[in-house]
Amino acid sequence: MNCPNCGYYLPDGSTACPNCGVAFGQQTGSRGSQQGQQYQQQYQQQNQQQYQQQYRGQYGANNPYAGNPMIKNEIETSKGLGIASIVCAVVGFRLVGLILGIVGGSKIKRVLPMCPNDFSALDAKKYCKIGTILSAVMIGLGIFGAIASIVITIIYGAAAFGAFSGLFGEEFEEIIAEFFNGVEEFFTMIRPLI
Repeated sequence: MNCPNCGYYLPDGSTACPNCGVAFGQQTGSRGSQQGQQYQQQYQQQNQQQYQQQYRGQYGANNPYAGNPMIKNEIETSKGLGIASIVCAVVGFRLVGLILGIVGGSKIKRVLPMCPNDFSALDAKKYCKIGTILSAVMIGLGIFGAIASIVITIIYGAAAFGAFSGLFGEEFEEIIAEFFNGVEEFFTMIRPLI
């Protein structure tokens, strides 16, 4: 048997719905009717308090979109994209991480004005922002590393073959040696970051 008001499944012989509190069925006398009404009021107050506590805890106060499955789905999708963006940036798929962070950030920007106090939405925004920034920084470091290695290769190749040593003498070799020592120190410092 289902409740005629909300459709909640009821065990046989029920006189009131435990979900919405509507009293129904055969009742005898005014005492049964009063008891049903009291039960209904009490149950509705308890349900309302529980719902409000859960609502405020999950979605922040005064959120008219609480429980909207479309909004919740957008928030969860954005949160997942943000986390995936962070993971991709750390693992080495930096361009993929950047794209995921941007897509997740654009999704959450559409939803955030509808639920500005939603803690889950704010978390999703943070994850997307962190993933995007981390990916961009890692891409920048990779580009810098590639350019630095090309320059170092050119200079080292020229020095190794003695192209400049004959022109500039021992001073050039000392400058090159100091340069390579400085480059080695620099890469030793940034190696843990890359």
